[in-house]
Amino acid sequence: MLIIPIGHEDNTVRRLPWVTFAILGACFILHIIFSLQMSGAKKDLEAKLQDFIGYFITHPYLEPDQESIVRLMGERNAAEFMKGLEMVRSQSDQAPPEDFEEEQSRFDELTEELVRSIDAIPARTYGYIPARGNLLGLLTYMFIHSGWLHLLGNLLFLYLTAPFIEDVWGRPLFTAFYLASGVFAALMFGIHYPNVNGPLVGASGAIAGVMGAFAVRYWKTKIEFFYFFFFVRGTFSAPAFIMLPLWFALELFNAGAMDTLNPGGGGGVAHWAHVWGFAFGLAAALAVKKLRFEERVVSPKIEAAITYLDPVTQSLEDALKLKQQRRFEESYARVLDLARKNPGREDVVRVLWGMAVEQGNEAEAAPLASAMIEREIRREQMDAAADDYHDFRRSPVRPAMSPAAKITLARHLIKKNETEEARELAAEALARLEANAPPGLLLMAAEVAWALSPALARKAIALCLENPEIPAAQKEKMREYIAGLPKPS
Repeated sequence: MLIIPIGHEDNTVRRLPWVTFAILGACFILHIIFSLQMSGAKKDLEAKLQDFIGYFITHPYLEPDQESIVRLMGERNAAEFMKGLEMVRSQSDQAPPEDFEEEQSRFDELTEELVRSIDAIPARTYGYIPARGNLLGLLTYMFIHSGWLHLLGNLLFLYLTAPFIEDVWGRPLFTAFYLASGVFAALMFGIHYPNVNGPLVGASGAIAGVMGAFAVRYWKTKIEFFYFFFFVRGTFSAPAFIMLPLWFALELFNAGAMDTLNPGGGGGVAHWAHVWGFAFGLAAALAVKKLRFEERVVSPKIEAAITYLDPVTQSLEDALKLKQQRRFEESYARVLDLARKNPGREDVVRVLWGMAVEQGNEAEAAPLASAMIEREIRREQMDAAADDYHDFRRSPVRPAMSPAAKITLARHLIKKNETEEARELAAEALARLEANAPPGLLLMAAEVAWALSPALARKAIALCLENPEIPAAQKEKMREYIAGLPKPS
Protein backbone atom coordinates (compact mmCIF):
# COMPACT_ATOMS: atom_id res chain seq x y z
CA MET A 1 0.00 0.00 0.00
CA LEU A 2 1.33 3.42 -0.97
CA ILE A 3 0.50 6.49 1.15
CA ILE A 4 2.09 9.85 0.36
CA PRO A 5 1.29 13.37 1.64
CA ILE A 6 0.07 15.79 -1.01
CA GLY A 7 -0.82 18.92 0.99
CA HIS A 8 -2.31 20.38 4.14
CA GLU A 9 -4.75 23.08 5.15
CA ASP A 10 -2.15 25.64 6.35
CA ASN A 11 -1.05 26.52 2.84
CA THR A 12 -0.17 30.21 3.07
CA VAL A 13 2.99 32.00 4.14
CA ARG A 14 3.66 35.68 4.73
CA ARG A 15 6.88 35.84 2.71
CA LEU A 16 8.45 33.80 -0.05
CA PRO A 17 10.49 31.00 1.59
CA TRP A 18 13.79 31.79 -0.09
CA VAL A 19 15.85 29.49 2.15
CA THR A 20 13.62 26.53 1.32
CA PHE A 21 13.74 27.41 -2.37
CA ALA A 22 17.54 27.60 -2.18
CA ILE A 23 17.75 24.15 -0.56
CA LEU A 24 15.36 22.68 -3.14
CA GLY A 25 17.32 24.24 -5.99
CA ALA A 26 20.73 23.23 -4.64
CA CYS A 27 19.67 19.60 -4.17
CA PHE A 28 18.15 19.45 -7.65
CA ILE A 29 21.02 21.12 -9.51
CA LEU A 30 23.72 19.18 -7.65
CA HIS A 31 21.93 15.92 -8.38
CA ILE A 32 21.97 16.68 -12.11
CA ILE A 33 25.68 17.59 -11.98
CA PHE A 34 26.65 14.52 -9.96
CA SER A 35 24.47 12.23 -12.10
CA LEU A 36 26.45 13.34 -15.15
CA GLN A 37 29.70 12.75 -13.29
CA MET A 38 28.56 9.30 -12.17
CA SER A 39 28.36 7.89 -15.68
CA GLY A 40 32.09 8.48 -16.21
CA ALA A 41 32.98 7.46 -12.65
CA LYS A 42 31.13 4.14 -13.01
CA LYS A 43 32.95 3.28 -16.23
CA ASP A 44 36.29 4.04 -14.60
CA LEU A 45 35.32 2.02 -11.50
CA GLU A 46 34.26 -0.99 -13.56
CA ALA A 47 37.54 -0.92 -15.43
CA LYS A 48 39.61 -0.65 -12.23
CA LEU A 49 37.62 -3.43 -10.55
CA GLN A 50 38.05 -5.69 -13.57
CA ASP A 51 41.82 -5.05 -13.56
CA PHE A 52 42.02 -5.74 -9.80
CA ILE A 53 40.07 -9.02 -9.90
CA GLY A 54 41.68 -10.21 -13.13
CA TYR A 55 45.18 -9.59 -11.82
CA PHE A 56 44.47 -11.43 -8.56
CA ILE A 57 42.96 -14.46 -10.34
CA THR A 58 46.12 -14.80 -12.42
CA HIS A 59 48.33 -14.12 -9.38
CA PRO A 60 46.45 -15.68 -6.43
CA TYR A 61 49.58 -15.82 -4.25
CA LEU A 62 49.64 -11.99 -3.92
CA GLU A 63 48.51 -10.24 -0.72
CA PRO A 64 46.10 -7.28 -1.01
CA ASP A 65 47.02 -4.21 1.01
CA GLN A 66 44.97 -4.63 4.19
CA GLU A 67 44.69 -0.91 4.92
CA SER A 68 43.46 -0.14 1.43
CA ILE A 69 40.84 -2.88 1.58
CA VAL A 70 39.57 -1.55 4.93
CA ARG A 71 39.39 1.95 3.46
CA LEU A 72 37.49 0.49 0.55
CA MET A 73 34.96 -1.63 2.40
CA GLY A 74 35.13 -1.06 6.13
CA GLU A 75 36.44 -3.50 8.70
CA ARG A 76 33.58 -5.98 8.64
CA ASN A 77 33.22 -6.22 4.86
CA ALA A 78 37.00 -6.20 4.44
CA ALA A 79 37.28 -9.28 6.64
CA GLU A 80 34.65 -11.08 4.55
CA PHE A 81 36.38 -10.01 1.36
CA MET A 82 39.73 -11.30 2.57
CA LYS A 83 38.12 -14.64 3.40
CA GLY A 84 36.83 -14.81 -0.19
CA LEU A 85 40.28 -14.10 -1.58
CA GLU A 86 41.77 -16.74 0.70
CA MET A 87 39.28 -19.26 -0.65
CA VAL A 88 40.31 -18.42 -4.23
CA ARG A 89 43.95 -18.78 -3.21
CA SER A 90 43.35 -22.16 -1.53
CA GLN A 91 41.81 -23.54 -4.71
CA SER A 92 44.86 -22.63 -6.77
CA ASP A 93 48.03 -24.69 -6.95
CA GLN A 94 50.01 -21.79 -8.39
CA ALA A 95 53.09 -21.10 -6.30
CA PRO A 96 54.65 -17.62 -6.04
CA PRO A 97 57.85 -17.11 -8.03
CA GLU A 98 61.01 -16.12 -6.21
CA ASP A 99 60.96 -12.56 -7.56
CA PHE A 100 57.26 -11.69 -7.19
CA GLU A 101 57.96 -8.31 -5.54
CA GLU A 102 57.34 -6.51 -8.84
CA GLU A 103 54.02 -8.32 -9.24
CA GLN A 104 53.07 -7.45 -5.64
CA SER A 105 53.96 -3.82 -6.29
CA ARG A 106 51.75 -3.80 -9.38
CA PHE A 107 48.90 -5.40 -7.43
CA ASP A 108 49.25 -2.76 -4.72
CA GLU A 109 49.04 -0.07 -7.40
CA LEU A 110 45.86 -1.63 -8.79
CA THR A 111 44.40 -1.77 -5.28
CA GLU A 112 45.19 1.90 -4.65
CA GLU A 113 43.77 2.87 -8.06
CA LEU A 114 40.55 1.00 -7.21
CA VAL A 115 40.30 2.82 -3.87
CA ARG A 116 40.85 6.20 -5.55
CA SER A 117 38.27 5.35 -8.22
CA ILE A 118 35.65 4.49 -5.61
CA ASP A 119 36.49 7.55 -3.52
CA ALA A 120 36.00 9.71 -6.63
CA ILE A 121 32.31 8.81 -6.72
CA PRO A 122 30.40 11.96 -5.57
CA ALA A 123 28.49 10.05 -2.88
CA ARG A 124 31.77 9.07 -1.20
CA THR A 125 33.42 12.42 -1.82
CA TYR A 126 30.60 14.50 -0.32
CA GLY A 127 28.68 11.94 1.75
CA TYR A 128 29.28 11.37 5.45
CA ILE A 129 31.22 8.15 6.14
CA PRO A 130 31.09 7.23 9.86
CA ALA A 131 34.23 5.07 9.69
CA ARG A 132 36.21 8.06 8.45
CA GLY A 133 34.49 10.75 10.48
CA ASN A 134 34.88 13.29 7.66
CA LEU A 135 33.68 16.55 9.16
CA LEU A 136 32.94 18.33 5.88
CA GLY A 137 30.65 15.45 4.94
CA LEU A 138 28.40 16.32 7.90
CA LEU A 139 27.25 19.35 5.90
CA THR A 140 27.64 18.28 2.29
CA TYR A 141 25.84 14.92 2.65
CA MET A 142 22.52 16.77 2.98
CA PHE A 143 22.69 17.93 -0.64
CA ILE A 144 23.62 14.60 -2.27
CA HIS A 145 21.08 11.92 -3.24
CA SER A 146 21.41 8.38 -4.47
CA GLY A 147 18.79 8.57 -7.22
CA TRP A 148 15.82 10.48 -8.61
CA LEU A 149 13.25 8.74 -6.39
CA HIS A 150 15.39 9.47 -3.34
CA LEU A 151 15.68 13.12 -4.37
CA LEU A 152 12.05 13.73 -5.34
CA GLY A 153 10.70 11.97 -2.25
CA ASN A 154 12.84 14.13 0.02
CA LEU A 155 11.99 17.33 -1.84
CA LEU A 156 8.26 16.58 -1.55
CA PHE A 157 8.46 16.31 2.25
CA LEU A 158 10.67 19.42 2.37
CA TYR A 159 8.23 21.43 0.24
CA LEU A 160 5.26 20.45 2.39
CA THR A 161 6.85 21.42 5.71
CA ALA A 162 9.86 23.72 5.42
CA PRO A 163 8.20 26.89 3.97
CA PHE A 164 5.88 27.10 6.96
CA ILE A 165 8.57 26.65 9.61
CA GLU A 166 10.72 29.16 7.75
CA ASP A 167 7.78 31.57 7.71
CA VAL A 168 7.16 31.50 11.48
CA TRP A 169 10.76 31.13 12.66
CA GLY A 170 12.40 33.49 10.20
CA ARG A 171 15.13 32.79 7.68
CA PRO A 172 18.23 32.97 9.93
CA LEU A 173 16.80 30.71 12.64
CA PHE A 174 15.38 28.27 10.10
CA THR A 175 18.70 28.04 8.21
CA ALA A 176 20.61 27.29 11.41
CA PHE A 177 17.95 24.83 12.55
CA TYR A 178 17.88 22.96 9.22
CA LEU A 179 21.65 22.52 9.08
CA ALA A 180 21.84 21.61 12.78
CA SER A 181 19.13 18.96 12.29
CA GLY A 182 21.09 17.39 9.45
CA VAL A 183 24.40 17.47 11.32
CA PHE A 184 22.85 16.02 14.49
CA ALA A 185 21.09 13.24 12.54
CA ALA A 186 24.35 12.27 10.81
CA LEU A 187 26.39 12.36 14.03
CA MET A 188 23.91 10.13 15.84
CA PHE A 189 23.82 7.76 12.87
CA GLY A 190 27.62 7.61 13.00
CA ILE A 191 27.59 6.91 16.75
CA HIS A 192 25.15 4.07 16.15
CA TYR A 193 27.16 2.65 13.23
CA PRO A 194 30.77 3.77 13.86
CA ASN A 195 32.31 1.19 11.49
CA VAL A 196 30.11 1.81 8.46
CA ASN A 197 32.33 2.67 5.50
CA GLY A 198 29.50 3.45 3.11
CA PRO A 199 28.40 7.06 2.60
CA LEU A 200 25.34 8.54 4.27
CA VAL A 201 23.65 10.79 1.71
CA GLY A 202 20.36 12.66 1.42
CA ALA A 203 18.46 15.50 3.03
CA SER A 204 16.11 13.20 4.95
CA GLY A 205 17.84 13.66 8.32
CA ALA A 206 17.47 17.44 8.12
CA ILE A 207 13.94 17.14 6.69
CA ALA A 208 12.99 14.80 9.55
CA GLY A 209 14.03 17.63 11.86
CA VAL A 210 11.69 20.01 10.03
CA MET A 211 8.91 17.43 10.30
CA GLY A 212 9.50 17.21 14.05
CA ALA A 213 9.21 21.00 14.32
CA PHE A 214 6.07 20.92 12.16
CA ALA A 215 4.54 18.33 14.48
CA VAL A 216 4.87 20.81 17.37
CA ARG A 217 4.19 24.13 15.64
CA TYR A 218 1.34 22.93 13.40
CA TRP A 219 0.12 19.97 15.45
CA LYS A 220 -3.57 20.56 14.71
CA THR A 221 -3.08 21.00 10.97
CA LYS A 222 -4.85 18.43 8.82
CA ILE A 223 -2.55 16.79 6.28
CA GLU A 224 -4.01 15.40 3.06
CA PHE A 225 -2.73 12.05 1.80
CA PHE A 226 -3.04 10.08 -1.41
CA TYR A 227 -3.30 6.30 -1.06
CA PHE A 228 -3.02 3.51 -3.60
CA PHE A 229 -3.75 -0.13 -2.80
CA PHE A 230 -3.87 -2.43 -5.81
CA PHE A 231 -6.71 -0.86 -7.85
CA VAL A 232 -8.16 1.20 -5.00
CA ARG A 233 -7.01 4.79 -4.72
CA GLY A 234 -8.18 7.99 -3.12
CA THR A 235 -7.38 10.67 -0.59
CA PHE A 236 -7.91 11.21 3.11
CA SER A 237 -6.88 13.78 5.69
CA ALA A 238 -5.66 13.41 9.26
CA PRO A 239 -4.15 15.82 11.81
CA ALA A 240 -0.40 16.22 12.12
CA PHE A 241 -0.42 15.17 15.77
CA ILE A 242 -1.54 11.70 14.66
CA MET A 243 0.27 11.12 11.36
CA LEU A 244 3.73 12.52 12.17
CA PRO A 245 4.14 10.56 15.43
CA LEU A 246 2.96 7.47 13.52
CA TRP A 247 5.68 8.09 10.93
CA PHE A 248 8.23 8.49 13.73
CA ALA A 249 7.09 5.24 15.38
CA LEU A 250 7.38 3.41 12.04
CA GLU A 251 10.92 4.74 11.53
CA LEU A 252 11.85 3.68 15.05
CA PHE A 253 10.47 0.18 14.39
CA ASN A 254 12.29 -0.06 11.04
CA ALA A 255 15.55 1.07 12.66
CA GLY A 256 15.29 -1.66 15.28
CA ALA A 257 14.37 -4.26 12.67
CA MET A 258 17.35 -3.23 10.54
CA ASP A 259 19.68 -3.65 13.51
CA THR A 260 18.29 -7.14 14.05
CA LEU A 261 18.65 -8.18 10.41
CA ASN A 262 21.97 -6.47 9.75
CA PRO A 263 23.77 -5.66 13.02
CA GLY A 264 26.18 -2.78 12.63
CA GLY A 265 25.52 -2.48 8.92
CA GLY A 266 23.02 0.34 8.69
CA GLY A 267 21.11 -1.09 5.74
CA GLY A 268 20.00 0.79 2.64
CA VAL A 269 17.83 3.37 4.46
CA ALA A 270 19.21 5.53 7.26
CA HIS A 271 16.28 5.02 9.65
CA TRP A 272 18.31 6.09 12.69
CA ALA A 273 19.15 9.39 10.97
CA HIS A 274 15.41 9.94 10.47
CA VAL A 275 14.68 9.08 14.11
CA TRP A 276 17.32 11.39 15.55
CA GLY A 277 16.54 14.19 13.10
CA PHE A 278 12.85 14.09 14.06
CA ALA A 279 13.74 14.00 17.78
CA PHE A 280 16.02 17.02 17.32
CA GLY A 281 13.23 18.92 15.55
CA LEU A 282 10.76 18.10 18.34
CA ALA A 283 13.18 19.29 21.00
CA ALA A 284 14.06 22.49 19.12
CA ALA A 285 10.40 23.37 18.49
CA LEU A 286 9.47 22.73 22.13
CA ALA A 287 12.36 24.96 23.24
CA VAL A 288 11.26 27.75 20.87
CA LYS A 289 7.71 27.41 22.20
CA LYS A 290 8.76 27.30 25.86
CA LEU A 291 10.99 30.36 25.51
CA ARG A 292 8.32 32.14 23.42
CA PHE A 293 11.14 33.00 21.03
CA GLU A 294 8.89 33.13 17.99
CA GLU A 295 6.35 35.35 19.72
CA ARG A 296 8.80 37.72 21.44
CA VAL A 297 11.64 37.97 18.92
CA VAL A 298 10.88 36.56 15.47
CA SER A 299 7.29 37.58 14.71
CA PRO A 300 7.68 41.32 15.47
CA LYS A 301 10.70 41.51 13.16
CA ILE A 302 8.98 39.62 10.36
CA GLU A 303 5.78 41.67 10.61
CA ALA A 304 7.82 44.88 10.53
CA ALA A 305 9.68 43.73 7.42
CA ILE A 306 6.71 42.35 5.46
CA THR A 307 5.86 44.03 2.20
CA TYR A 308 2.69 42.58 0.76
CA LEU A 309 3.10 41.51 -2.82
CA ASP A 310 -0.64 40.90 -3.12
CA PRO A 311 -2.40 44.15 -4.09
CA VAL A 312 -5.76 42.91 -2.75
CA THR A 313 -4.27 42.23 0.68
CA GLN A 314 -2.57 45.63 0.64
CA SER A 315 -5.84 47.35 -0.30
CA LEU A 316 -7.64 45.55 2.51
CA GLU A 317 -4.97 46.67 4.97
CA ASP A 318 -5.38 50.25 3.77
CA ALA A 319 -9.16 50.08 4.19
CA LEU A 320 -8.84 48.73 7.74
CA LYS A 321 -6.47 51.58 8.60
CA LEU A 322 -9.30 53.97 7.70
CA LYS A 323 -11.50 52.15 10.18
CA GLN A 324 -8.87 52.59 12.88
CA GLN A 325 -9.03 56.33 12.10
CA ARG A 326 -12.81 56.14 12.73
CA ARG A 327 -13.57 56.84 9.07
CA PHE A 328 -16.13 54.01 9.12
CA GLU A 329 -18.21 54.82 6.04
CA GLU A 330 -15.17 55.34 3.83
CA SER A 331 -13.58 52.14 5.16
CA TYR A 332 -16.75 50.13 4.54
CA ALA A 333 -17.14 51.54 1.01
CA ARG A 334 -13.60 50.53 0.12
CA VAL A 335 -14.01 46.99 1.46
CA LEU A 336 -17.35 46.63 -0.34
CA ASP A 337 -15.77 47.73 -3.63
CA LEU A 338 -12.83 45.38 -3.03
CA ALA A 339 -15.17 42.43 -2.35
CA ARG A 340 -17.23 43.11 -5.45
CA LYS A 341 -14.08 43.19 -7.59
CA ASN A 342 -12.63 40.09 -5.87
CA PRO A 343 -15.62 37.93 -4.87
CA GLY A 344 -13.41 34.85 -4.64
CA ARG A 345 -11.33 36.27 -1.78
CA GLU A 346 -12.82 34.76 1.37
CA ASP A 347 -10.71 36.98 3.64
CA VAL A 348 -12.14 40.13 2.05
CA VAL A 349 -15.74 38.87 2.16
CA ARG A 350 -15.44 37.90 5.84
CA VAL A 351 -14.11 41.37 6.72
CA LEU A 352 -16.93 42.93 4.70
CA TRP A 353 -19.58 40.89 6.51
CA GLY A 354 -18.20 41.83 9.91
CA MET A 355 -18.28 45.53 8.99
CA ALA A 356 -21.76 45.17 7.45
CA VAL A 357 -23.11 43.71 10.70
CA GLU A 358 -21.56 46.58 12.68
CA GLN A 359 -23.13 49.19 10.39
CA GLY A 360 -26.46 47.46 9.65
CA ASN A 361 -25.65 46.86 5.99
CA GLU A 362 -26.19 43.07 6.01
CA ALA A 363 -28.58 43.16 3.03
CA GLU A 364 -25.88 44.74 0.89
CA ALA A 365 -23.22 42.20 1.85
CA ALA A 366 -25.43 39.09 2.01
CA PRO A 367 -25.16 38.14 -1.71
CA LEU A 368 -21.36 38.06 -1.50
CA ALA A 369 -21.50 36.05 1.73
CA SER A 370 -23.94 33.56 0.18
CA ALA A 371 -21.73 33.13 -2.88
CA MET A 372 -18.71 32.49 -0.65
CA ILE A 373 -20.46 29.75 1.32
CA GLU A 374 -21.71 28.08 -1.86
CA ARG A 375 -18.22 28.21 -3.31
CA GLU A 376 -16.80 26.53 -0.18
CA ILE A 377 -19.46 23.83 -0.44
CA ARG A 378 -18.62 23.17 -4.10
CA ARG A 379 -14.95 22.83 -3.13
CA GLU A 380 -15.95 20.43 -0.33
CA GLN A 381 -14.53 22.80 2.29
CA MET A 382 -17.39 21.85 4.55
CA ASP A 383 -15.91 22.88 7.89
CA ALA A 384 -15.19 26.38 6.56
CA ALA A 385 -18.70 26.59 5.06
CA ALA A 386 -20.25 25.52 8.37
CA ASP A 387 -18.22 28.07 10.34
CA ASP A 388 -19.19 30.88 7.96
CA TYR A 389 -22.83 29.82 8.03
CA HIS A 390 -22.85 29.92 11.84
CA ASP A 391 -21.51 33.49 11.73
CA PHE A 392 -24.04 34.64 9.13
CA ARG A 393 -27.16 32.95 10.52
CA ARG A 394 -27.05 35.18 13.60
CA SER A 395 -27.89 38.15 11.40
CA PRO A 396 -31.51 39.20 10.71
CA VAL A 397 -30.63 39.17 7.00
CA ARG A 398 -29.86 35.57 6.15
CA PRO A 399 -27.57 34.60 3.25
CA ALA A 400 -29.69 33.16 0.42
CA MET A 401 -28.13 29.90 -0.72
CA SER A 402 -29.44 27.48 -3.33
CA PRO A 403 -31.47 24.46 -2.13
CA ALA A 404 -28.64 22.14 -3.24
CA ALA A 405 -26.10 24.04 -1.12
CA LYS A 406 -28.42 24.04 1.89
CA ILE A 407 -29.10 20.31 1.65
CA THR A 408 -25.38 19.53 1.27
CA LEU A 409 -24.49 21.71 4.26
CA ALA A 410 -27.35 20.23 6.31
CA ARG A 411 -25.99 16.72 5.70
CA HIS A 412 -22.56 17.86 6.94
CA LEU A 413 -24.10 19.44 10.06
CA ILE A 414 -25.94 16.19 10.85
CA LYS A 415 -22.57 14.41 10.96
CA LYS A 416 -21.38 17.04 13.45
CA ASN A 417 -24.53 16.54 15.60
CA GLU A 418 -25.67 20.10 14.92
CA THR A 419 -29.23 19.01 14.21
CA GLU A 420 -30.98 22.30 14.95
CA GLU A 421 -29.08 24.18 12.25
CA ALA A 422 -29.40 21.19 9.91
CA ARG A 423 -33.18 21.08 10.40
CA GLU A 424 -33.40 24.80 9.72
CA LEU A 425 -31.43 24.49 6.48
CA ALA A 426 -33.37 21.43 5.31
CA ALA A 427 -36.71 23.17 5.93
CA GLU A 428 -35.57 26.22 3.94
CA ALA A 429 -34.36 24.03 1.09
CA LEU A 430 -37.54 21.93 0.93
CA ALA A 431 -39.62 25.10 0.82
CA ARG A 432 -37.94 25.98 -2.46
CA LEU A 433 -37.49 22.53 -3.99
CA GLU A 434 -39.85 21.35 -6.71
CA ALA A 435 -40.64 17.87 -7.98
CA ASN A 436 -38.84 18.50 -11.29
CA ALA A 437 -35.52 19.09 -9.49
CA PRO A 438 -32.64 16.69 -10.32
CA PRO A 439 -33.45 13.25 -8.89
CA GLY A 440 -30.07 13.01 -7.15
CA LEU A 441 -30.79 16.21 -5.24
CA LEU A 442 -34.29 15.03 -4.26
CA LEU A 443 -32.93 11.70 -2.99
CA MET A 444 -30.25 13.48 -0.97
CA ALA A 445 -32.92 15.78 0.45
CA ALA A 446 -34.98 12.74 1.46
CA GLU A 447 -31.93 11.16 3.12
CA VAL A 448 -31.27 14.34 5.10
CA ALA A 449 -34.94 14.80 6.02
CA TRP A 450 -35.23 11.20 7.29
CA ALA A 451 -32.50 11.96 9.80
CA LEU A 452 -34.16 15.13 11.08
CA SER A 453 -37.94 14.82 11.49
CA PRO A 454 -40.99 12.90 10.20
CA ALA A 455 -42.55 16.14 8.91
CA LEU A 456 -39.55 16.98 6.78
CA ALA A 457 -39.29 13.36 5.65
CA ARG A 458 -42.93 13.41 4.42
CA LYS A 459 -42.33 16.59 2.47
CA ALA A 460 -39.11 15.35 0.86
CA ILE A 461 -40.61 11.96 -0.02
CA ALA A 462 -43.67 13.61 -1.54
CA LEU A 463 -41.42 15.50 -3.92
CA CYS A 464 -39.55 12.30 -4.80
CA LEU A 465 -42.79 10.44 -5.55
CA GLU A 466 -43.79 13.14 -8.04
CA ASN A 467 -40.47 13.00 -9.92
CA PRO A 468 -40.77 10.73 -12.99
CA GLU A 469 -37.02 9.96 -13.14
CA ILE A 470 -36.76 8.24 -9.77
CA PRO A 471 -37.07 4.43 -10.16
CA ALA A 472 -40.33 2.78 -9.12
CA ALA A 473 -38.57 0.43 -6.70
CA GLN A 474 -37.19 3.36 -4.72
CA LYS A 475 -40.59 5.04 -4.69
CA GLU A 476 -42.19 1.87 -3.30
CA LYS A 477 -39.68 1.80 -0.42
CA MET A 478 -40.47 5.45 0.29
CA ARG A 479 -44.21 4.72 0.43
CA GLU A 480 -43.54 1.92 2.90
CA TYR A 481 -41.45 4.29 4.99
CA ILE A 482 -44.19 6.94 5.03
CA ALA A 483 -46.75 4.31 6.00
CA GLY A 484 -44.68 3.47 9.05
CA LEU A 485 -44.41 7.07 10.23
CA PRO A 486 -46.72 8.37 12.95
CA LYS A 487 -49.59 10.37 11.48
CA PRO A 488 -49.23 14.13 11.95
CA SER A 489 -51.44 15.48 14.71
